[in-house]
This record gives sequence, structure tokens and C-alpha cells, in this order.
Amino acid sequence: MQQNRKQWFRVLGAAFIFFFIFPAKNAHSQKVAVWRIDALGGLSKKVVTTLESLLTQELARIADEVIPSAKTIALQQRNRRLRKCEGNDRCLAALGRHLNVRYVITGNLAALGNHYVVTLKLVDSAERKAIRSISEPLSGEAEQLIETVRVAAYRLLDPQALLGSLRIMVNQTNAKIFVDGKFVGKSPLRSPVSRLKIGKHSLKITHDDFLDLAKTVDVRFQKTTTVKVNLVKPQETPQPFPDKPVGPITRDHPTPFYSKWWFWTAVGVGAAALGATAGWAIGRILEPSAPTVLNCDSYGEGCN
Repeated sequence: MQQNRKQWFRVLGAAFIFFFIFPAKNAHSQKVAVWRIDALGGLSKKVVTTLESLLTQELARIADEVIPSAKTIALQQRNRRLRKCEGNDRCLAALGRHLNVRYVITGNLAALGNHYVVTLKLVDSAERKAIRSISEPLSGEAEQLIETVRVAAYRLLDPQALLGSLRIMVNQTNAKIFVDGKFVGKSPLRSPVSRLKIGKHSLKITHDDFLDLAKTVDVRFQKTTTVKVNLVKPQETPQPFPDKPVGPITRDHPTPFYSKWWFWTAVGVGAAALGATAGWAIGRILEPSAPTVLNCDSYGEGCN
């Protein structure tokens, strides 16, 4: 029994020494070789060399070991079978196995007006094919350029790590905050909303006493974007009908002539005159004719 205990202690001690002296390898540990980055559109070699240097530095933040482009090409030229490799997936995979690396990265840099576009692909040496490719625009100041190259490196080797944070500051308390339709808390938030994928996200803030706010925000890689929100109260809307009765409604139309006083006066006078004339005419028609009287004394003849 005592010997069994001693044996167990020995096993546990050996395991302890093994795990602390030879720690487990990171699941993301990998070796990478950078092959050629070709210049397109008449770009100078200096621009491409600068890009290769930035890319190598950013890859070194992720991978265990990175073989730069110059060393990769030099080792390629030493192997007769690999000298004629022009960038197809199978020969790059063979180059990766020769260099004992897991991945080989290659691509090109092209000019687009005052900006650049870098296209990269990741070839898996074991699978003998490209497993990922990206295309990123490059522009702006040096800081933005470095960030873009860093994002490109992570898109190739560890896209799941492309995360950022969002700090939301609201001028009112107890406002409900939603990110991409998910409730994240009420204002004020004690800490930023973390582990958001880089890119565009929808932000909505509601409050019982204020108008809702909805907008789109941009989350950047390994950075905390701050959004300041000012909620406003709704404006009072006027009543559609007044509470008190109002006077008669007047319309701005011309008064018809037949509603004028002088029109009806003239009509009355005309009617009276017309009545008198008609009465006189009718009386003349109905009155019996008077006999014709001849004065025989005056004419002296013609009397019967």
C-alpha cells in the first residue's frame, strides 16, 4: 500500500514538472512564411517593401514565428524543385512544407487613384490549398495604415479575434440601451460593451419621457469607440380642434351683385313701373269705344 502511494506521488510529481516546464502549446500557435507581395500598376518597390515590413510585424503579434519574404525567397532559390514556383497553391504548399511552416502568405498591392488595395491569400501547407483570402483598401495617415494592415493580418490568421468595444454615454439616467437589438443595460453603463465584431452595429436607446434614438456606429479593432447621446423630449402637438367655440367662418369671396341693396331697390322700382304700365294698357283694352260725333254745322255737309 505504501509503495502504491509512493508510485502515485512520483506520477503526480512528474506530471507537475512536465506541465510547468513544458507548458501546453497555444491552440493558435503557428509558423508562417511570407512569400512575394507583387506590385501592380507601376508601384515602386519601396512601397511594397514598406507594406511587407508592416505585414511581417503584425503577423509576428499573432504567430509563433514569421519568416520574412526575403528569407523565404532565398530559401526557395536553394531548392531546384521550388525555384520555378510562380504562386499557385500547390507549389506554395510544397514551399511551406519545405520551410516547416503551417501557412504561406502571398498577394499583391495595386494603386487605385490616391489609395491602395492589398490582396492577400493564406495557403495551408498541409491541405495544399488557399483557405482564406482578403482584399483591404489602404489609405489615410500612418496610424490608419498600420491599423488596416493589422486588421488584414488578423483576418488571415485569427479572424475570430477581430473585436472592439463600445462606450455609450447618455445624458439621461434609466434609458434602455440596445446594441444590434440586444438589451445591454440601462444608463449609465458602468463599463463599455465589449467583444463586438469590428464594423457597423445598430444602436437604439429608449426612455419613457424622451424620444427614441436609433443610429449606426462603427466599432474598430482593439479600440473603444465612444458614443455620446443627448435625448430630447417630444414637442407638444397642437389640438386639431379648439376647445372654445369660434365665431362664424368668413370666406374671402366677392359678394354676388344680386345680394346688393341697390339691386333689389332697382328691381322694386322697375316692378312698380311695369305694373302701372300694364294696368293702363289693360284698361284701354277693356274700356268701351266712345261714339264718333260729327258737327254738321261746321262741315255743312257730310251729315246723315
